[in-house]
Amino acid sequence: MIRGPTSEWILGFAKAIGVCAVVDAELWGIYIGLVCAWNLSVPGVVVETDCLEALNLIRLGLNGKGSHGLVLHILELCNRLQGVSFQHVKRNKNRVADRMAKLTIFDGLEVRYFQAPPVEVGHVLQGDMGD
Repeated sequence: MIRGPTSEWILGFAKAIGVCAVVDAELWGIYIGLVCAWNLSVPGVVVETDCLEALNLIRLGLNGKGSHGLVLHILELCNRLQGVSFQHVKRNKNRVADRMAKLTIFDGLEVRYFQAPPVEVGHVLQGDMGD
């Protein structure tokens, strides 16, 4: 999901990607989030992830040592957006993203966008904003 400077909801998304490793699912989420940020012209993007393995793959790529295909696309978007930063957050600080990931039970592999918070994440979003 994309939040504004005061943690307000800007856009949410979910994508069914099939059976894959957790790190791959996290990289897909980061990639789609960066595509959305690019399309919305969001300045000063801060990517928060609770997946240290995904963060390490991206950092390797930033140092020219990584070759994971999706990471290369993520780095390309970072170059376009300029000023993207990455932060590792504890799992309990990433509850909305975890709930959004569970909304992927729908037909097709397309990305599903949410202009407003889905009912399923509303109470979690309010709790995260209060943290």
